[in-house]
Parts: sequence; structure tokens; C-alpha cells
Amino acid sequence: IEVRDPETGASGVLDLADRQTREGLARVAEERDRKVGDLFRRAGADRLVLATDESYAADLAAFFAARAQARLH
Repeated sequence: IEVRDPETGASGVLDLADRQTREGLARVAEERDRKVGDLFRRAGADRLVLATDESYAADLAAFFAARAQARLH
């Protein structure tokens, strides 16, 4: 796929059929997820990760119900 960095304008091609490319992208995503999780923990904020390929209504309802329950205790 062709990609372009919106900040720098740099562009290139990612070969997603290449195993090393996919593994590298997975490592970048895992590191970003870890940093976001750390940021939320340091801020004392709740974090909810939702899938966008399915309905997230039940996940949201469960999240807010758990928060409400935790505030009661």
C-alpha cells in the first residue's frame, strides 16, 4: 500500500505481504498501545478499548455499569 506521513509529507510503499513488514507494524502498534496504557494509568483515567468491526454498545454499557458499581463501594 502507498502511505504518506501527513506531518512531513514523506511517502513510501508498505509491502503487507512481507512478514517482516507485518511484524514491524505489529511491534509499533504494541508499543503505542503500551504507551497509551501507561499514560492513562499515570493520569488515573479509565481506559476502554473497543472493536470497530462489531457493535460496541454492550461493551460500553458494561464499562459504565462497572464504573457505577465501583463508585458505590
